[in-house]
Amino acid sequence: MRSILLLLACACSADKAVTVHNSAPSVVITEPAAGASFDLNTTIGFQGLVEDMESASPDLELRWSSDLDGILSEDTQANSDGVVEYNNTNLTPGQHAITLQAIDQGGKSSSTSLTLYVVDTDQAPSMHIRHPDGEETGAEGVAFSFEAGVEDRQDVPIKIAVYVSLLDGTELCDDMADGSGIMSCEAILDVGVHTIVFEAEDTDGNITQKKEELEIVSGDLIDDDEDGFTETDGDCDDSNDDIHPDAVEIYNGLDDDCDGIIDEGTAGYDNDGDGWSYVEGDCDDGDTTVYPGASELPDGLDNDCDGIIDEGTEIYDDDGDCYCESTPCGGSSDPDCPSLHGGDCDDDNPFINPNAPEVCDTEDNDCDGLVDTDDPDTDLDGDGWSTCGGDCDDDDYGVSPDATEVCNDVDDDCDGEIDGASAVGASAWYEDDDGDGYGERTSAIVDCDAPWGYVSNDDDCDDTDSSVHPSATETCDGDDNDCDGFTDEEDATGCTTYYRDVDDDGFGTTSSRCTCSPSGHYTSSLSSDCYDSNPDACPTHTSFHSSDRGDGSYDYNCDGSQERRWTTESDSCAFFSDLGCSAANGWNGSSPSCGNTGTWREECYYNSTGWPWEWGCYWASSASRTQTCR
Repeated sequence: MRSILLLLACACSADKAVTVHNSAPSVVITEPAAGASFDLNTTIGFQGLVEDMESASPDLELRWSSDLDGILSEDTQANSDGVVEYNNTNLTPGQHAITLQAIDQGGKSSSTSLTLYVVDTDQAPSMHIRHPDGEETGAEGVAFSFEAGVEDRQDVPIKIAVYVSLLDGTELCDDMADGSGIMSCEAILDVGVHTIVFEAEDTDGNITQKKEELEIVSGDLIDDDEDGFTETDGDCDDSNDDIHPDAVEIYNGLDDDCDGIIDEGTAGYDNDGDGWSYVEGDCDDGDTTVYPGASELPDGLDNDCDGIIDEGTEIYDDDGDCYCESTPCGGSSDPDCPSLHGGDCDDDNPFINPNAPEVCDTEDNDCDGLVDTDDPDTDLDGDGWSTCGGDCDDDDYGVSPDATEVCNDVDDDCDGEIDGASAVGASAWYEDDDGDGYGERTSAIVDCDAPWGYVSNDDDCDDTDSSVHPSATETCDGDDNDCDGFTDEEDATGCTTYYRDVDDDGFGTTSSRCTCSPSGHYTSSLSSDCYDSNPDACPTHTSFHSSDRGDGSYDYNCDGSQERRWTTESDSCAFFSDLGCSAANGWNGSSPSCGNTGTWREECYYNSTGWPWEWGCYWASSASRTQTCR
């Protein structure tokens, strides 16, 4: 394994991108259970489980140790499964913290611990008395705190009971020791010298006893605060070593020198008898007319001890506007006033003084005896209106209750409304609910500016559909998309080409329209009709007619020619030796043109009756016929 690690280390030095990471082993003690107790000289079997990512379990260095007995073993070895076992019979009595440590070949280590107890049932606990210590004394009527420290090699401290009593067996108090082995309890004893007996008992009944002397003295004879004075000596507070007959009186609300007077001769004492001391705010404790709350007089003194002289009087500028009521002014609440003047008619308001501008507030702001509209100073722009009379902008000559409201973002006529529907220059705006830039005419609002969502036109015929407006493309969808009053008109997007079919024979002429559906005579998808005034004239017609189709032509099947039905011309009905009488059926003479009449002969035969004068070849039928065409 060490050679593998060496190779890895070499590889890392050759290629800095490779890093070998060594993790610490994992360690667990599986036996015995934590907190287990064993009798002295009993063999204790220990078992653990170790594992390491880089080292095999048998290659790990293992160490068993105790916080009481030190290193127990360094020779144990784990098997290939990581199981390690160790036995010990020689642990000393007491509480042990047993530790198993594992160290891998890379020097990384981990450890784990558990607590167990080795018990010597015949050993009594040890004890030392902490209070009383043989020199201290207790006070009459005051609970004395008894305290002892205990230790036992078999039991944890909290299982040791400590009993405190007098030598005659009178029980004083008892308790169990805490986790650190300290027991304390309290009891009140009579005045005198007492022998105090402490007994510590473990769970096996082993007892340790110790004694100590304790004197309880009378309370009046005890200098509790150790300031050299007892209550008998005149100490009026024997719990405070700063209070006794020789102490210096200081301002603290206490009778420091125990003379029955509190704080005399200090800043906290009312020396002039006006009910106030320096500490309480008296700025002159030798003058009974000077104290906090006294009436301030125009006498150059700080009568009320607030740090300000003559405030609230006629010679003081109380509102800090550099004006007082009567001269000469003695001072101002504004220390930065360059000079002080008299004539202030309201010294509680800094906006009222002979130099203040007159404003509309029912006050004589400039102290000239005129108020609001009575004072011409209130019409600042000279338009005949002041703010007191309703001018909403006394800096603009064009703004007053007499002005005309125009669209300019200003309340020209001071009616509280800026611009509005009645303003000169206001326009109608229409709501564009679908956001297509066209408004709906029934939603008109008159204003100077377009409200949000409104436009200047009312041309939209459907304000719920953004695809419907005057600039939209008409589409074959059943809607009037372009708002022209027509739906799906000719040449709309998606239209179909239909040809004019006046005679409704299913065939149209070359005249066409592109519409969303058939309309009028434009109903055919075919443009091959050669005559649209006769339903018999069409490319699929097969019948022959003796009269023209209406325009002088007999081309009923629209193939570009007039096809005659009968074109055969008959020969002479004559006798031919073996064949007898023979001749083809047909016209007598040339074939007549369309609509004209000629003689049509059929069935040439031999007549043998009426011999000899009527023998011969004859036509069985010879009749007039009109030529038909298509």
